[in-house]
Amino acid sequence: MSKQAMPTKILFLNHTAFLGGAEVMLIRLIKYLNRNLIEPIAIIAEEGPLVEQLRSYGVRSYIVPIDPRTLALKRDKYEMRFTKIVHTLNIYRKYVYKIANFAKSKGIDKIFCNNVRAQIYGTLAGYFSNIPVIWRFHDILSEYDFIYPVRKLMSFLASRKIVVKILCVSQAVENSLRKEGIKGWKLQTIYNGIETFDKSTSKGKLRQQYGISTNTKLIGIIGRITLWKGQEIVIKAVSKVLKNGLDIVLLVVGSPFSEEERKYEKNLRKLAKDLGLRRQIIFTGFRKDIPSVLKELDLVVHASLNPDPFPTVILEAMAAGRPVIASNCGGVPEMVQHEETGLLFPSGDSDRLAECIRYALSNEEKMRMWGQNARKQAFDKFSIEKYIKNTETILTQNFRS
Repeated sequence: MSKQAMPTKILFLNHTAFLGGAEVMLIRLIKYLNRNLIEPIAIIAEEGPLVEQLRSYGVRSYIVPIDPRTLALKRDKYEMRFTKIVHTLNIYRKYVYKIANFAKSKGIDKIFCNNVRAQIYGTLAGYFSNIPVIWRFHDILSEYDFIYPVRKLMSFLASRKIVVKILCVSQAVENSLRKEGIKGWKLQTIYNGIETFDKSTSKGKLRQQYGISTNTKLIGIIGRITLWKGQEIVIKAVSKVLKNGLDIVLLVVGSPFSEEERKYEKNLRKLAKDLGLRRQIIFTGFRKDIPSVLKELDLVVHASLNPDPFPTVILEAMAAGRPVIASNCGGVPEMVQHEETGLLFPSGDSDRLAECIRYALSNEEKMRMWGQNARKQAFDKFSIEKYIKNTETILTQNFRS
């Protein structure tokens, strides 16, 4: 009688416990993994919501604090110099050895690095422990998000033999890595997956909370309040649409993280006031009930100024059957088909965005059709089942041979 094969032990690395898009998708992955095939173990650099969620799914999760000086390595800050990067990597050294020794002591089969910092120290840990490393790459490796020295560092690490596979969240991400010289056989696009949730609409609670009439068209931009997410562009576009006499309210859903972003939010509020839109633009702050919010929106706008790899909020809007108007850049065109599931506009162009909003709101039948098409595509092309199955195939593959 043959013995049952032992599950593949995967060490999942993520430097932050904050729940961003990459962390949400990591939770979904681990939630649905076949535990007969894969035994997940996690190391996170801090306590927080991610750790709580992982532990709630029975994942052995360890906190290994990282030296705060490593936070000096900013991928998009132009004051970074090569010498500073080398100095920061030297500080990483002790942390790398901790991860490598932990991985060897636990009999880890593969190391899964879920974000950029984890890809730096996780790859080095894999090298010193001789354990294959897999990246889940959520970023477009370009001048928009990575200064030249950091871009070259990531390209160098990605090209090491110990990195056996790089799972890209979109074709746009994969193309950006190819441009940096990463071998195509290492790269594979696996789209994030969306969970099914109730598609029924229940207009009421959100409108009651903010005193919005049932006849008013409700538009939402959802996400972190930061310059590159384009909230300013949307506010300006809405001000132009309102001049046509349309009855609309814009919900700005999300919150800033840094002091710089808090200043940006303050400027957004001032802009709304200066445009005379204090009643038409509502800042909701951070909300946990995004599926409920989406159910009540008539239209979702995504206005990133930089190429967005694969916006989770668009995926959630599609699953909710909501039409989306989005910037035509990054991985967005792989999600939103113009005039089929929504509309695309040139990034940063508030005039074109205003035209799209007017066109959509004056064609309710088209909006209904776009929403239906979007929901169908969400569960055909971006199902959670495909996401899990394709990722499990890579995680259980024998790369050592």
